[in-house]
Amino acid sequence: MDNHIDNKIRPYRNIPFDIGCTLEHKDVSAIKEAFKNRDIVELPVPQLLKSFSKYILLSFEINADIRLYIYAFGIGVFTLRDDDYDINMERYAVNYCDARKNCHHNILKGKHKYSHALLSIAECLRKCVSSNHKELRITASSSWEHNGFSYVMTVSAIQLQGISSFDYSKLPDIEQKNLQIMLEPGIAHKEDSMLMDKDIISGDFDPYDTEIMFTDIPVNWIRSNDMGLYISWAAVLIYSGLVDDNSARYIECMEVDLQAMWMYVYCMYYVLSNAHEKSIKVSDLKKTLFSFKRMYNEFSDTDDSSVAEYFRNIRDELIRTSGIVAEKDKLIEYLNYCIEDTVCKNEEKARKYSVFSEILLFIIAYVQIAPLVYHLLMGDYVLIGTWQIILTVTIAVIGIVLIILKE
Repeated sequence: MDNHIDNKIRPYRNIPFDIGCTLEHKDVSAIKEAFKNRDIVELPVPQLLKSFSKYILLSFEINADIRLYIYAFGIGVFTLRDDDYDINMERYAVNYCDARKNCHHNILKGKHKYSHALLSIAECLRKCVSSNHKELRITASSSWEHNGFSYVMTVSAIQLQGISSFDYSKLPDIEQKNLQIMLEPGIAHKEDSMLMDKDIISGDFDPYDTEIMFTDIPVNWIRSNDMGLYISWAAVLIYSGLVDDNSARYIECMEVDLQAMWMYVYCMYYVLSNAHEKSIKVSDLKKTLFSFKRMYNEFSDTDDSSVAEYFRNIRDELIRTSGIVAEKDKLIEYLNYCIEDTVCKNEEKARKYSVFSEILLFIIAYVQIAPLVYHLLMGDYVLIGTWQIILTVTIAVIGIVLIILKE
């Protein structure tokens, strides 16, 4: 590309967080009232989002750049339109990955320009529902992980002018490499991890070396010369000749729904695996398991005939690359383990109580027949002797020991 002046990338951040509980009607009313007092505008929930999930409850516009979506299972998702990144060189992907990584870290560390607004709204939501519930999930706290947030997912809308087609095979060689680096930041050692804050690339390392590029050809999920859509575990890239917020809105709906469920699964596993000191009933665990399975099946199977087939394909790919299936399986496996473990513990307690009950019944029965045993041994109206008492007690002890050995 000879001219980069009008080329840019517009990042859309998705930031899920836990509100802390399943929301009831009184919670929704409290949230609406609190937001009304803050002059936060309620928006109609997009129809496409409704077609994906029956659990989406509310949608708000926090400001011109931030929207908030709230789900019935107690998860909120912020979508944040961030500042445009100007493309001023051919090899822009590494610098953009670095900027994306730094922005994610700033959001999680509370250093982004909108951090105060995000943290304030999240805390407001938790206060709105806390008065209606005995306790919130431990993941619904500003002290959990990164100020109450766990991760940030970015959808990048890339404006490239002067390109006739955004199909991968027709992109210029340098742009193919840019695309692959953004899809897989590990190529440039720009993994989005809080554990890797420092740059580890040596001076002689060239991420544009063809030998380190992927051999698999990235799939364009929009069959159009005017747009391109590429998806990986690390990034979602929308290519077009002109960045348009409305074009990204469809992907926003899919990402919001995905990130809400991803965060819910993650929080549920964290809560269960850190509830060792609490005794949970088997019936409650089974109810949680069956409820989650139903919820996840509804999430993964969209049966709305009005949704276009290519939307389904895009959504399926977003789900596949997100890794939520592995998280879902881990949660179900852990729930099954908790159920089996609790059943075993209950059976062990029942056996112990059974022994105590039999001993108690034996003692009561023996006390009643002890005089008869004594008279049978010695006859009536005789003085009580030591050996008679020892014999009577010995019979009682033998009976108790036999009961215990039976168990």
